[in-house]
Amino acid sequence: MKLLYLIAPLLLMGCASKPTPIYIPTAIKVQCPDIAKPAGIDPLPVKFVKAQTEKGDYVLGLDGQQYSNLAINTTETIRYIKEQKLLLEYYRMCIIQHNEIAKEKAPE
Repeated sequence: MKLLYLIAPLLLMGCASKPTPIYIPTAIKVQCPDIAKPAGIDPLPVKFVKAQTEKGDYVLGLDGQQYSNLAINTTETIRYIKEQKLLLEYYRMCIIQHNEIAKEKAPE
């Protein structure tokens, strides 16, 4: 009988408690307007020239045109990386805005 007095309040409290709803997230496709992709890189040829110093050591060097090609290639690579970073930032902000809108529509 004592056991019944101990268990009864626990059973009644369990029945009176309100179950908490379980929210299951659903995937919604993110709609971001496409923007222009950065132009690719078409590298110019860079050929090193083998030279010999006065002491007889062999070194590699660039003549004027090859050095210009290397500088142009480096500039184009830096431009491409900067444009890719801007593109990534655009898509990141698009996803953040999408998530904020979805959070506002989510049930409490």
